[in-house]
Amino acid sequence: MTNSIKFTLHLSRRGAESVRKPLNAVLISITDPNTKSPRIHAHAWLDVLPLSFHDVSSTDPAWVGNGYLPPDEADAKAIASFIAKHRGKSIVAHCEQGISRSAAVCAVLAELGWDYIESQECGLKYANPLLKRLLLQQLGAQNDIHEVTCTN
Repeated sequence: MTNSIKFTLHLSRRGAESVRKPLNAVLISITDPNTKSPRIHAHAWLDVLPLSFHDVSSTDPAWVGNGYLPPDEADAKAIASFIAKHRGKSIVAHCEQGISRSAAVCAVLAELGWDYIESQECGLKYANPLLKRLLLQQLGAQNDIHEVTCTN
């Protein structure tokens, strides 16, 4: 067992693109659909999970009908699996602005025992509630909450 601290923080796309030196952390990279992939420096991260969905906190047909792609169970499952795979490591999440989708991931990680580093002025205030709920449900369904919180 190690005594290393595992942290979580959320960044904007620009912030994630600016990381050039290795952080000894993994990255969850969330972008808007139909946007260019961020210029992530792969050598700076131990692993990267790329995802793409809009910052929508509702599955209301009006949003979906207008072309918005909200986070879904498949996105939550991918994130939950990534967390389980890297449960002993620091996890950084980024989205376009670094305020909502990435904050939702960090809010869940903080609940699971990661040390939260406030990297955005608004903190976790605007964490996407739909993504947070889906992620907590997925982690609970996989029984990963116990494994993640009880394993260093």
